Amino acid sequence: RHRRHTVAEQVGQVRDALSNDVALELGVWKRLALAVGVPVVLYQDGERLRGTGVDERALAATAAGDVRVRVKAALVEGKRLGAAVLFQVTAPAGGQSDFAATDGATVEPRLAVDAHLGRLELAAQLGVRFQKERALFTTQFGEELTWAAAAAVAIVEGARFGLGAVVEGAGAVGPSAGTRPAELRGALPLGLAPVALDAGDGAELDGDVGAPAWRLFVVARGAI
Repeated sequence: RHRRHTVAEQVGQVRDALSNDVALELGVWKRLALAVGVPVVLYQDGERLRGTGVDERALAATAAGDVRVRVKAALVEGKRLGAAVLFQVTAPAGGQSDFAATDGATVEPRLAVDAHLGRLELAAQLGVRFQKERALFTTQFGEELTWAAAAAVAIVEGARFGLGAVVEGAGAVGPSAGTRPAELRGALPLGLAPVALDAGDGAELDGDVGAPAWRLFVVARGAI
């Protein structure tokens, strides 16, 4: 479920959305990996910009998000400490007029670090997203810092079964008020080799554009 308010009340509204994100990552060398992915909104409803006097077109029920390509290079691969650099490029696949995609291409380098402390794992990412500047009403969008931090603990560790708990926060810092979303998420990863399932929820920490009021999610992961 997605709710836009405060600044977002000026730019339209998406009340509810059901989306799917498909991604594939391929190891191309010892410390290098290539990933591609695309999110697709399967259903959404809301007012979009209707009633603002700007655009009365109805919100599309389905829309494609940003196609992304990411290269990841490991810098440190230790038993207790890891570090990597990531370089991600995205391009809208048609949903930018319906709040499903970014209005133009983005380029984002990131630095990621993680620490393994027995059953506890800590991770953090910091990046810079370069994108074209744009304005809608009084809200200014443009280049922004992106951040994420997470803590995970292994509750059960078995050869074919595992259970854990994850808490993470993520967000961005944009150029103006209303473009600094932050979200807190929690999940329970369940490992059933060779597949892992994560089920969890998230909620906004502020009312800025990009932070859903709340969401439920399920993530399925596998390796071959």
